[in-house]
Amino acid sequence: MTMEFSTQSRRAGVRGFLHCMGLASLLALGAASNAQAWEEWEDEADNPIQAQCYRVERWGDGYNLEQVGSVTVHSNQQAALICNNVEYACRGRCIACAHDYDYYEDICVDMSGRQFVKP
Repeated sequence: MTMEFSTQSRRAGVRGFLHCMGLASLLALGAASNAQAWEEWEDEADNPIQAQCYRVERWGDGYNLEQVGSVTVHSNQQAALICNNVEYACRGRCIACAHDYDYYEDICVDMSGRQFVKP
């Protein structure tokens, strides 16, 4: 491994992290302002949840969600991280959403673990 590759990898990682932080800010503005703390998705090993992975693309002042796949998760806190690690098309820009039958809405989680109603 050369030092140049290591530096490029580090820069790409920093850029990806900063991009995710910008994405989280964008989603915070678009999420419902009265969103409350949602119940934890089922986290028992015998009752996993199927979550959809959505890549968030910016379009001018708004954004677009494109479904790129789905994953099976046991915890909502890591669902977006799993999407971004499993789905190549995510490239660090995905959120994970699953249907919450208590609220009859899709609840999403971003890379920071923040939950919100699917926009």
